[in-house]
Amino acid sequence: LIAMSVTAVVSSLVSESALAGERARFEKQAHASRDAVRTQLADCELALSGAKGLYAASKSVERNEWAAYVGGLDLEHKFPGIQGLSFVACLRQDQLSDFLKTTRGDGAPEFAIHPASGASEFRPIKYIEPVDENRAAIGFDTATLPQAVEAQNRARDTGMAALSAKFTLIQFKHGEIGAVIYMPVYRNGKPIATVEQRREAIEGWVAAPLRLDALLTARNNALVQGIDLHINDESAGVSTSLLDTVAD
Repeated sequence: LIAMSVTAVVSSLVSESALAGERARFEKQAHASRDAVRTQLADCELALSGAKGLYAASKSVERNEWAAYVGGLDLEHKFPGIQGLSFVACLRQDQLSDFLKTTRGDGAPEFAIHPASGASEFRPIKYIEPVDENRAAIGFDTATLPQAVEAQNRARDTGMAALSAKFTLIQFKHGEIGAVIYMPVYRNGKPIATVEQRREAIEGWVAAPLRLDALLTARNNALVQGIDLHINDESAGVSTSLLDTVAD
């Protein structure tokens, strides 16, 4: 599971004269909020594990296979808070031409990587479903987003899922804040025992863009009035803040 901690704190001072019952109520709400977020993130990771399994079981994953897998998950009802599931490729400059030819020949003749950059490495979103809600993200080069790169690198090096810091996803039409969980996909048959081997073997990432407002209210009303939620990554042994949400 994602190495992280979720804590809840009072957003305003509690008077020392507050009744013990009120304190108990707050503690109950805080624990419920923490547990709800943990459950939601675990569900997201479960969906990603299945997507990663497609790559482990196949020489290649085609666009129609990806669409069939995601369509069978019923994301809207079973995984509230997930905007979709995507595959992000990891490419060197010398791999770009073949990648574009193959991708365009697989039912996406107008596929293009954007925004343009002079980078030596590209991390475009190759597939994302459902398409209608995420069309703007197709081909987007996530290597241009520091928050995405940091989480991708963390996932690649550890072999574990990693949650990004919050940012505005390109497919969000009204500037909503989101985050992305990345899970590494390595080339089949390549050794991945060490960090160096995992960096050499990386093929890309399966990813779940999250709508944070939906994520925090999907189960047990995780976003409770008077409670702030803080999500920290602890996978590297040092706690790093990923999400700090102030309740209304």
